[in-house]
Amino acid sequence: MQKVFITLLLTVFCVVVKAQSMKAFADSIRIKYQIPELAYAVVSADGIFEFQISGVQRIHTNLQAKQSDRFHLGSNTKAITCFIAALLVQQEKIKWDTKIFDLFPELKVKRNSNDFRTPYI
Repeated sequence: MQKVFITLLLTVFCVVVKAQSMKAFADSIRIKYQIPELAYAVVSADGIFEFQISGVQRIHTNLQAKQSDRFHLGSNTKAITCFIAALLVQQEKIKWDTKIFDLFPELKVKRNSNDFRTPYI
């Protein structure tokens, strides 16, 4: 019984130390690149393993970062589009080399007109 307790105690200690080192690593990145506020989470389908936030809300202030602060996520359209494409490939609805005009043939007629303003398709 004592061995089980010691093993459990060491496991909890190692998890706490690892979480502290991850927070220190993230904070060192925040400082190196002069990011005022940084938050990260380690998540899975079952829940949140770790959530940390550090820094200040605004440059040149002492307003400490809070868990309720909101962040601008930036341009994630490409990443989200790739994620959706990967799901569709996994579901075998499309292939990695599927062309956009194979999915939307009606756009092919408009591709050279002035009405079609997306030059990258």
